[in-house]
Amino acid sequence: MISRAAAWSVAAHPGSSYASAATSAAAGAIGGDVAAVTSFLQSKEGKQLQKEVVRGVFGLLKKRL
Repeated sequence: MISRAAAWSVAAHPGSSYASAATSAAAGAIGGDVAAVTSFLQSKEGKQLQKEVVRGVFGLLKKRL
């Protein structure tokens, strides 16, 4: 994660090599998290959790209508 000082430096110098390095590092960290979430949602447990959430949402809608 980028510190506040580093984020300020990136914002102050958008064309610098530090800015591009910080941006690519942040993108890599986000990409890893996205892959982890995607793999979980495609797993058996992830699909079951999705079904439970959908049932809960529709249950709440059913109660309100």
